[in-house]
Order: sequence, then C-alpha cells, then structure tokens
Amino acid sequence: PRAARRLPTLRRRVARAAGEASLKNDLSPSLGGRPLVTLRGVSKSHDGERSLWEDFDFTLLSGMRVALVGQNGSGKSSLLRIIAGEDTADGGEVAVANAAELCYAPQTPRFPAEAPVLECVMGADTPQTNAYAAYHRAAAAGDADALAKAAEQMDELSAWDAEAKAQAALEELGVAHLAERPVGELSGGQQKRVALAAALQAVADHPAP
Repeated sequence: PRAARRLPTLRRRVARAAGEASLKNDLSPSLGGRPLVTLRGVSKSHDGERSLWEDFDFTLLSGMRVALVGQNGSGKSSLLRIIAGEDTADGGEVAVANAAELCYAPQTPRFPAEAPVLECVMGADTPQTNAYAAYHRAAAAGDADALAKAAEQMDELSAWDAEAKAQAALEELGVAHLAERPVGELSGGQQKRVALAAALQAVADHPAP
C-alpha cells in the first residue's frame, strides 16, 4: 500500500525531470562501428535569442539506432535539419562521412494534396524517378522522339523498376493499399509513412559510395 501511494509521486518526479532535461550526449562511441555523423561543439538558438543547446557533441556510429526525445520547442527538428544540411548551426562543426547516405523526412510532409500516393513516392527528386516520369509524360503525349530519348535514359539509369521500388517502399511502411489514393485524403500518420517511403526510395536510388 505504501508503495502504491508513492507511485503517483514518482511519476510526477520522472515527468518533471524529463521536462527539465536539456539536450545531452549520453551515447558513447564505445559501441563500436565507424563514425557516420559527428557533431562537435554545435550550438543553436531560436531566432537568434533563445538558446536551444550549446556545445553539443555527438557521434552516430554505423549500426546504431537513435531516438531523439524532448519537449516541443526543444530543438529536435532543428538538430535533424542541421544534420541533413537543411539548416545551419550557430556554431560548431558537423561532419558527415562519405559513406553515409542521409535522407530527411520532414515533420510535416510536403506533398500536393491531389497527387496519388505512388506518384508522391516516385516523385522524389532522383535521376531514376525523374527519368521514369519523363518517359510516361512522353508516352502520354505521343511524342516519339521524346519517348525514345526517355527510354534511352531509363536504360542508362536502370530505372525501369522505379515503380516496383516505390511499391516495395510503400509495402514496407504498410501503406501499399493506399498507392492510388490522393495523398490529401490520408491521415497525418499515413502521410508521414508516405514521406518515409519517399525517403527510402531516395536512398535506394542514391546508394552510398
């Protein structure tokens, strides 16, 4: 009974500690593996005023799986955008290994509401999917010259299986049954899965060196 009475208090203390925790590097490179992403002394502020974090060090090693947890506004998305090269830090150094292939899925997916899900995944800006799209535009327009040129490019890029790759990515994320649905009709969670599928497609089409 005494333990039962203490449980709500313990929960409040844990919640308060989590809310007050600042961004820290608690992961050590002692796990082994080669460094893929290294942050040294990275700092970031919001609008140049409120500090999100200062002198942050972190090393992502091959084989690691990392979850970034924090309160709203603590800078989680900012950190990911900095690593992906879509934002810059106020100070410090961010190094990405040549062997690393980065792909960033934004917190809010950026898809045209009327576009089919499969088109959104294949519409990732990669040489293979762009060649696939050009081929089907030429076929729809009945332009024989453009079709021949697009087919040649498809051969050069081995892009004929682009649709199959996109379907496989949707299948892996559990949304293959929505392939023909307009993305605007999907729930927020389903749209995030489509964004992740597009990220998988981009990584598949841009293998690391």
